[in-house]
Amino acid sequence: MHPIPHPKLYHGKMNRSFFRLSMLHKVAILCFTFLLQAQAIEQSWDEDIAQLNSPSLEKRVESGNRLWAAGDAAIASLEKALRSGEPEIALRASFILEKIQIGFKPDDPPELLRLLENFYLQPVAKQSAIIDTLHQQKKYSIIHLLAEYAKSEKDKNRLRNIELVRGCAVLEARMLIAAGNMDKAEAWLRRCVKTNPKNQISLAHFLVSQGRLEQELQMASLQQDPASKAMQMALHRVSGNYQETLRLAKEENSSSLAATMEILLGNPLPYLQNQFGNDPLGKSYLAIAQAIRNGEKPGETDLNSLAKTANIRGMEREEKNRAISMLLALGLEEEVATAMRNDPYLKANLFLLYALQERDEDVISLLELDPKKPDFSGFVSKQIEILADSENQFSTLLPYLVCWLERRGQWEILDRDVIPHFIKLSETDPEIFDETTQILFYRDNIDSPYYAPQTVIKIKEKLAPDDDLAWQELWKSAFENSFRLQQGNNMARQNEALSQWWLTLKEWQPELSLADRFRLAMQVFRIIPDRKNARESIINKIIEWHKNATPEERKEKMPMLTFLQSIAPTTVLSEFCSVPSLDPIADAVQNKKWDKATEYLLKAAAKIPENPLSLLHASICQHFAGNAKASADLEQRFRTLVLGDSQECLRAAELYATYNMVEPALVWNQLALALSPSGSSNLPLILDSLANHSLETGNWKPAAAAFEAVLAFNLRKDREIPPQISMLYTRNDANLAQALSLANDQREICLTMLDRSHKGNLANAGLADNFFPCLRRAGLLQEHNAWFEESWQAMKVQHQRYPDYDNIANSMAWLAARAKLRLPEAKELSLYSLSIRPDQAAYLDTMAEIYFANGDRKNALEWSSKALFIEQEDNQLFRQHYRFFFAPLP
Repeated sequence: MHPIPHPKLYHGKMNRSFFRLSMLHKVAILCFTFLLQAQAIEQSWDEDIAQLNSPSLEKRVESGNRLWAAGDAAIASLEKALRSGEPEIALRASFILEKIQIGFKPDDPPELLRLLENFYLQPVAKQSAIIDTLHQQKKYSIIHLLAEYAKSEKDKNRLRNIELVRGCAVLEARMLIAAGNMDKAEAWLRRCVKTNPKNQISLAHFLVSQGRLEQELQMASLQQDPASKAMQMALHRVSGNYQETLRLAKEENSSSLAATMEILLGNPLPYLQNQFGNDPLGKSYLAIAQAIRNGEKPGETDLNSLAKTANIRGMEREEKNRAISMLLALGLEEEVATAMRNDPYLKANLFLLYALQERDEDVISLLELDPKKPDFSGFVSKQIEILADSENQFSTLLPYLVCWLERRGQWEILDRDVIPHFIKLSETDPEIFDETTQILFYRDNIDSPYYAPQTVIKIKEKLAPDDDLAWQELWKSAFENSFRLQQGNNMARQNEALSQWWLTLKEWQPELSLADRFRLAMQVFRIIPDRKNARESIINKIIEWHKNATPEERKEKMPMLTFLQSIAPTTVLSEFCSVPSLDPIADAVQNKKWDKATEYLLKAAAKIPENPLSLLHASICQHFAGNAKASADLEQRFRTLVLGDSQECLRAAELYATYNMVEPALVWNQLALALSPSGSSNLPLILDSLANHSLETGNWKPAAAAFEAVLAFNLRKDREIPPQISMLYTRNDANLAQALSLANDQREICLTMLDRSHKGNLANAGLADNFFPCLRRAGLLQEHNAWFEESWQAMKVQHQRYPDYDNIANSMAWLAARAKLRLPEAKELSLYSLSIRPDQAAYLDTMAEIYFANGDRKNALEWSSKALFIEQEDNQLFRQHYRFFFAPLP
């Protein structure tokens, strides 16, 4: 799919004899006609100008309104009137001219004119309030012109950078287009280009969407001025001609634009050079990255430069951390380990990195323990001593170790070597004990490195087995830390719901100890494993109770039920629980009522015409409904309204991707990057999305280039470096794409790079996401099967070592499903992981993937629906669902 359809040339008929005239004659005729028209117009304005001094108030008002309504056409006459020597005429002409320049229209509310009087003399806060009012009233043209007509460049730049001002030129044009005023929209965009050349992309996009690409290119090519050159580049950018854009950008010495085009064409080097400039670390990174791309060994000088900075002692943290991140982004994990292992600030990060990669031998080595007989008790004792030292608390590995052991089900070690030390700590230093156990209940995401709630329960069980109040406090604390419950007005309702659950579980199962009641409550909310389906038994009790309860009883317990449904939803409770339902659009889409969804979406588009994504969403719904013409028409309406907005292009790409329509997603993603302004805050998202869409569609070179650009962008001095594991995964994907781009011409280098990448992630389930599917797409089936078996056996060792570790079982099942091998074993493993965590959305999605790999679309969709119900706002699960629904079966 092309971003903008190639246009037809001219529409309509013209007198053939006109085309036989020479160009000179054509220009002469047009100029003469224009002069005659201009003269007639000027004469008509002269009469109205004269009436501004009429004794009749009615005539003065009528003439003034005609001049005002004429807008730009009357500006020259009004400026001439200012110098007429007639005070009354000059005064009235100045008022009219000011209204025209501001953008105020005769049909605008009169109160707006009073609002805008002396706007530029108002304090900044007052100006912002005025702009906010105008924005609410959708007076986008006035907001735009307020900035453009500011007296000083300083005020102009300040106003342009206000969030509500940026983009108002496009919003106004969209309003005009949506109303069918295409000529006015074009005139408005041309006016905006005159005041701010940055709006040229919007004008070019509009012209191309109207089928005028060749016509406008021909007109621009006749001129050799900078504005015409810029127009040519803009036209090529919005039409997707990135090769020609690159050529023109080089001619005009636009290095930033040229580098962006190079990424789209598969060459990241110019972009990387632009990002790092004269940065010494950046230059070393760049040289090593280029060597890796070529399958070569990195140069010792550059490698030593990064390694030396990474191993700096003392407090020069910024450059040290950046050098470590660069090494990690290059995939040089040995050098990273050396730097982080010897730094107490970073040792915990290295522990986490190893744990997430399932590298248990490296974890034990990092703890400096004997791998054959590790002394966990001695290690924990030393870590508690570190906790007691306020200056060194940052360096403790204790929470990480406890989490690592709990996730792998190592209860013998925890009971024998860990929990006794916590009991002792509670007696010797209660404050440190409380802080540490609170950390073990703190979860900032699903992979939180120190989340060990079951260990805390065991500790509490030994310290306060019969203290009901203490358990209730722990119950509330667990939720505050685990789910980031909202503060403020909702806190009272949340506490009420938690108290109700605590008392209701006591009422329903009075035989349970306080600790077991706590465990049951945690299982009901899917916080800890649920091997005996305790949650299901409670849900059944709720159903039974609900049938027999009076309306008053139901009302009384409704807070606890709605609280459960909001945090850990279940299909059964949704039938009678007072939880806000899905919005009509989402509900229609989820139930695949495409025409109904389209109806809702078109209503939304009509209500907010300046937000066109609803039109594209409606187009997709019509596509699935089988209405090709309606889908194409709606998509074209969306294209016309995009107007060069790179963020809108990115939204389009992500919407297509959500419905697993990867080809159009890639095209819109390419356009988002091509139109992205230099320094855009959206650039990392655009690049990352482009990289993944390119990889998924087998566009190996652009994928590799985009991944390299993502890494380089995040390694700049002015950027906050993302999590280390994400840097490593991005490097793996960059190497994968680069290797596959060499598969046809340099196969040996390709296989060497792939083998190295595979060996470095042998037991990492991340290989399932891209590595094996891409190998199949590239036709490397023999290597695919051999490398899969190596990974399978490595993960099998982990599974045998930690039989209670549900995540490794699910990872094996996911790996097999994505590789489409060992599917019967994968199903058994998936069922096992679901027996431990029955309502884990990711595990349910794994089962759906297994069924799909087996060619069973019906069951794949059924399991996918279960996953979607639990995590209703997870775009990846939504995308999976539509892949199972529409993609060809294997």
